[in-house]
Amino acid sequence: MFGRVVIEAMASGLPVIASKVGEMPKIVDDGRSGILISPGDYKALAKAIELIDSNKVLKQKMGMFGYKKVKREFSIEIHTQRIAQLYNKLLHERNC
Repeated sequence: MFGRVVIEAMASGLPVIASKVGEMPKIVDDGRSGILISPGDYKALAKAIELIDSNKVLKQKMGMFGYKKVKREFSIEIHTQRIAQLYNKLLHERNC
């Protein structure tokens, strides 16, 4: 489960709230670009929403951190480089 929607939100400068499942902990830096909660923990979800909604400075900092992370780690250039590296590795393994 890859968090494309989460990455798109972060690329838009928005803080995110996500469950600690799949790739989410690798994408969302808890407390920096958003808040990670346990699956099904509706109380933690409500608390996270209230925290982000009530603290405009935190909201802005999380949004900016997430935006920078997406540009640094998930841009099309980075994605293309990773695919090229994978193809080269597979070709090299096949030819050995």
